[in-house]
Amino acid sequence: AAVCRQSRVFPVPPGPVSSEAPSPPTPETEADEGMFDASALAWSNVDLDAVRAAMPDNSYWRRSAPTRDPELLREREQERAYWNEQYGKVLSNTATEEEVRAYYAHQQQLSTDAIEFSSYLLDQYGSVLPERDVGLLELAQKLHYARLEELPRNLSDALARREEHAKLRDEWREQQRLFDTQGSDDARKGD
Repeated sequence: AAVCRQSRVFPVPPGPVSSEAPSPPTPETEADEGMFDASALAWSNVDLDAVRAAMPDNSYWRRSAPTRDPELLREREQERAYWNEQYGKVLSNTATEEEVRAYYAHQQQLSTDAIEFSSYLLDQYGSVLPERDVGLLELAQKLHYARLEELPRNLSDALARREEHAKLRDEWREQQRLFDTQGSDDARKGD
């Protein structure tokens, strides 16, 4: 899962979580609402059109940018489902070598794009964003750098597991073939 998602990067307006009437304001909720207003105001200074122009091919726009477009939301869900299925195949050692490599290339691209996106936001808008949000963007960068460091080892391990699984499967198939052949020979001898 990408760290750089809408709810992690952009503040989400508070709203009722149930159909009950909202509770009366308290000093804590008033302070939280003030924090939201300041955060929303700070994020309003981020020119997403300029960010998009600077990195139009970044996967953030396809996977995570705020949208209400039902077609784009459906495509995002389909893409997530596809990569989740590929991950399952990698974990179960049923993916082809090409599928294993494609899965890890995709993971590398996601992390690279997340780093590019957060770096751009920090470089261009870090001075106007709330300290909390700057910290979250910096944390996202650290997590994605760590993921990039471990991807080559994860790819190597997945390929090795896949090869070991294929070897064991081939050995089992050979044993089955010998058993079936022996069973056929024994049946002929009994005739």
